[in-house]
Amino acid sequence: MQQFCTDCGNAITVGEKFCRQCGSGVALETIPSGVSAVTRPAMPVVEAPIDVSAGYTPLVDHQGGVHVQVGNAFTPQTVPSHGEASPKRRGTYGLPIPSMVIGIIFTLSLFDKSRWDSDTIDGAAAFCIAGLVLGIVSVCRQPKGKGMAVAGIVLSSIGLLGAIGRLP
Repeated sequence: MQQFCTDCGNAITVGEKFCRQCGSGVALETIPSGVSAVTRPAMPVVEAPIDVSAGYTPLVDHQGGVHVQVGNAFTPQTVPSHGEASPKRRGTYGLPIPSMVIGIIFTLSLFDKSRWDSDTIDGAAAFCIAGLVLGIVSVCRQPKGKGMAVAGIVLSSIGLLGAIGRLP
């Protein structure tokens, strides 16, 4: 039995944890050794641009040559349009979630009717600024959690305005 990467179709030796071609994880598909080259086509080299609507994905190698990756015969392959993001969204929720939580906490603190001293106002403003920074960095750099990051920016801004409004 031979194993192939489900992302790029590259042959994987048994026991490897990452594909040497694309670097993806251990998601392997097992192909019987009797499968012919017709079912698992090689990546031909082409000289001209390719029509991606036919189900082919153009790849550029490090030497500048263009190769064609034919859709995997065992898993369907979708080709994203030019304006569409890649189907795999890499990144973490490490920035948008704290931004949103800070925004929620300090927006809810606006309902506190007690009098705040200057240290409490300074601390609330500092946390709201941190929530704003985390949200803005997340929107600019992270492909995941953009909605949470925008919510964190809006709520942190409201909390910051509320903290400024409590100044004596």
